[in-house]
Amino acid sequence: MAAPEIVWSVTQKSSCFRVKRNGLDLSKEPVNAAGKHAYAYSGLVQQSLGVVATATGKLATVVNGKYSNKPAKATHKVGVSKDLVKGIKGVNKVAWKIAGRPDMRNVALARATALHKAKVGSKEYKLRVHT
Repeated sequence: MAAPEIVWSVTQKSSCFRVKRNGLDLSKEPVNAAGKHAYAYSGLVQQSLGVVATATGKLATVVNGKYSNKPAKATHKVGVSKDLVKGIKGVNKVAWKIAGRPDMRNVALARATALHKAKVGSKEYKLRVHT
């Protein structure tokens, strides 16, 4: 495979995942946890991880691997629990051990939290008062 810098220079301006809105450069890559069109977050160029919601409501972390020239084998999903605390622990584990990108940990955790809040919606939880 070519050097990541060369791949980024080719795909920087002509990527099908790139979206320009309101003066922002965004990305629709499934492996881009930040959603920004930048070299540091691009899953096309280097190993990265993303967090997506599955059809069943669970969170799944998507990690791209070593098969960059075979898109069907390039990414694999690691299931994460529906529970927010367990889900965050799973995302943290994937960021540190499987993806090898501890710098992406905070971005992936923020994405997982945002997806969980969107899934829960505006439910108001009533606290029990023990008397």
